[in-house]
Amino acid sequence: MNRTVKTFILVSVVLNVLLAGMLIGQFSRDYGPSWGKPYNEKILAALPAEKQAEFKDLMARRQAEDQPIRDEVRALREEALNILKAESFDAAAYQAQIDKIRDLRAQKHQRMADAVKEIAGRWSPQERTILADAMRRPPRPGEKRVAK
Repeated sequence: MNRTVKTFILVSVVLNVLLAGMLIGQFSRDYGPSWGKPYNEKILAALPAEKQAEFKDLMARRQAEDQPIRDEVRALREEALNILKAESFDAAAYQAQIDKIRDLRAQKHQRMADAVKEIAGRWSPQERTILADAMRRPPRPGEKRVAK
Protein backbone atom coordinates (compact mmCIF):
# COMPACT_ATOMS: atom_id res chain seq x y z
CA MET A 1 0.00 0.00 0.00
CA ASN A 2 1.25 3.42 -0.78
CA ARG A 3 1.47 6.24 1.75
CA THR A 4 -1.65 8.09 0.49
CA VAL A 5 -3.90 5.07 0.96
CA LYS A 6 -2.55 4.44 4.48
CA THR A 7 -3.13 8.09 5.41
CA PHE A 8 -6.66 7.98 3.98
CA ILE A 9 -7.49 4.82 5.98
CA LEU A 10 -6.06 6.30 9.19
CA VAL A 11 -8.03 9.54 8.78
CA SER A 12 -11.17 7.55 7.96
CA VAL A 13 -10.83 5.40 11.10
CA VAL A 14 -10.24 8.45 13.31
CA LEU A 15 -13.26 10.28 11.88
CA ASN A 16 -15.46 7.20 12.25
CA VAL A 17 -14.44 6.78 15.90
CA LEU A 18 -15.23 10.46 16.54
CA LEU A 19 -18.58 10.16 14.79
CA ALA A 20 -19.47 7.03 16.77
CA GLY A 21 -18.55 8.80 20.03
CA MET A 22 -20.71 11.79 19.16
CA LEU A 23 -23.67 9.58 18.28
CA ILE A 24 -23.35 7.53 21.47
CA GLY A 25 -23.03 10.69 23.55
CA GLN A 26 -26.07 12.28 21.93
CA PHE A 27 -28.13 9.11 22.30
CA SER A 28 -27.26 8.70 25.98
CA ARG A 29 -28.09 12.35 26.67
CA ASP A 30 -31.44 12.23 24.86
CA TYR A 31 -32.59 8.75 25.80
CA GLY A 32 -30.60 7.89 28.91
CA PRO A 33 -31.87 8.27 32.46
CA SER A 34 -32.51 11.76 33.72
CA TRP A 35 -29.71 12.81 36.05
CA GLY A 36 -31.74 13.79 39.14
CA LYS A 37 -34.93 11.87 38.51
CA PRO A 38 -33.89 8.38 39.71
CA TYR A 39 -32.37 9.93 42.83
CA ASN A 40 -35.64 11.64 43.81
CA GLU A 41 -37.80 8.67 42.86
CA LYS A 42 -35.75 6.33 45.04
CA ILE A 43 -36.23 8.63 48.01
CA LEU A 44 -39.93 9.20 47.34
CA ALA A 45 -40.46 5.43 47.12
CA ALA A 46 -40.25 5.42 50.93
CA LEU A 47 -43.52 7.37 51.07
CA PRO A 48 -46.91 5.65 51.14
CA ALA A 49 -48.47 5.30 47.67
CA GLU A 50 -51.09 7.98 48.28
CA LYS A 51 -48.43 10.50 49.37
CA GLN A 52 -46.31 9.68 46.32
CA ALA A 53 -49.36 10.28 44.11
CA GLU A 54 -50.15 13.54 45.91
CA PHE A 55 -46.59 14.79 45.46
CA LYS A 56 -46.44 13.77 41.78
CA ASP A 57 -49.79 15.44 41.16
CA LEU A 58 -48.54 18.60 42.87
CA MET A 59 -45.41 18.61 40.70
CA ALA A 60 -47.43 18.05 37.52
CA ARG A 61 -49.78 20.93 38.40
CA ARG A 62 -46.85 23.23 39.23
CA GLN A 63 -45.18 22.33 35.95
CA ALA A 64 -48.33 23.10 33.96
CA GLU A 65 -49.10 26.33 35.84
CA ASP A 66 -45.52 27.56 35.56
CA GLN A 67 -45.21 26.95 31.81
CA PRO A 68 -46.34 30.49 30.88
CA ILE A 69 -43.73 31.90 33.28
CA ARG A 70 -41.01 29.71 31.77
CA ASP A 71 -42.05 30.84 28.29
CA GLU A 72 -41.96 34.49 29.34
CA VAL A 73 -38.54 34.06 30.98
CA ARG A 74 -37.24 32.45 27.78
CA ALA A 75 -38.56 35.38 25.71
CA LEU A 76 -37.13 37.96 28.14
CA ARG A 77 -33.77 36.20 28.08
CA GLU A 78 -33.76 36.38 24.29
CA GLU A 79 -34.58 40.09 24.45
CA ALA A 80 -31.77 40.63 26.97
CA LEU A 81 -29.34 38.81 24.67
CA ASN A 82 -30.49 40.97 21.75
CA ILE A 83 -29.81 44.07 23.84
CA LEU A 84 -26.31 42.75 24.48
CA LYS A 85 -25.76 42.15 20.76
CA ALA A 86 -27.05 45.58 19.71
CA GLU A 87 -24.70 48.06 18.08
CA SER A 88 -24.97 50.39 21.08
CA PHE A 89 -25.44 48.83 24.51
CA ASP A 90 -28.38 50.16 26.56
CA ALA A 91 -27.49 49.29 30.16
CA ALA A 92 -30.84 50.46 31.54
CA ALA A 93 -32.84 48.31 29.10
CA TYR A 94 -30.61 45.33 29.82
CA GLN A 95 -31.03 45.78 33.57
CA ALA A 96 -34.80 46.10 33.16
CA GLN A 97 -34.90 42.74 31.33
CA ILE A 98 -32.74 41.09 34.01
CA ASP A 99 -34.99 42.49 36.74
CA LYS A 100 -38.10 41.13 35.02
CA ILE A 101 -36.46 37.70 34.70
CA ARG A 102 -35.46 37.74 38.37
CA ASP A 103 -38.97 38.73 39.45
CA LEU A 104 -40.59 35.97 37.38
CA ARG A 105 -38.20 33.37 38.74
CA ALA A 106 -38.88 34.56 42.28
CA GLN A 107 -42.60 34.30 41.57
CA LYS A 108 -42.13 30.73 40.34
CA HIS A 109 -40.07 29.78 43.40
CA GLN A 110 -42.63 31.31 45.75
CA ARG A 111 -45.46 29.38 44.09
CA MET A 112 -43.47 26.17 44.53
CA ALA A 113 -42.78 26.99 48.18
CA ASP A 114 -46.49 27.67 48.73
CA ALA A 115 -47.42 24.33 47.14
CA VAL A 116 -44.92 22.42 49.28
CA LYS A 117 -46.15 24.29 52.35
CA GLU A 118 -49.68 23.23 51.49
CA ILE A 119 -48.92 19.49 51.43
CA ALA A 120 -46.35 19.60 54.22
CA GLY A 121 -49.05 20.77 56.62
CA ARG A 122 -50.91 17.51 56.07
CA TRP A 123 -47.91 15.18 56.24
CA SER A 124 -46.27 13.56 59.26
CA PRO A 125 -42.77 14.59 60.38
CA GLN A 126 -41.33 11.38 58.85
CA GLU A 127 -43.03 12.07 55.52
CA ARG A 128 -41.78 15.67 55.55
CA THR A 129 -38.25 14.40 56.17
CA ILE A 130 -38.53 12.18 53.09
CA LEU A 131 -39.94 15.13 51.13
CA ALA A 132 -37.05 17.35 52.23
CA ASP A 133 -34.51 14.72 51.18
CA ALA A 134 -36.20 14.34 47.79
CA MET A 135 -36.17 18.10 47.23
CA ARG A 136 -32.44 18.31 47.93
CA ARG A 137 -30.28 18.48 44.83
CA PRO A 138 -28.87 15.09 43.94
CA PRO A 139 -25.16 14.64 44.53
CA ARG A 140 -23.01 15.18 41.47
CA PRO A 141 -21.13 12.14 40.19
CA GLY A 142 -18.29 11.42 42.59
CA GLU A 143 -19.64 13.79 45.25
CA LYS A 144 -20.31 12.34 48.71
CA ARG A 145 -23.36 13.61 50.52
CA VAL A 146 -23.12 13.99 54.28
CA ALA A 147 -26.36 12.97 56.00
CA LYS A 148 -27.90 15.76 58.04
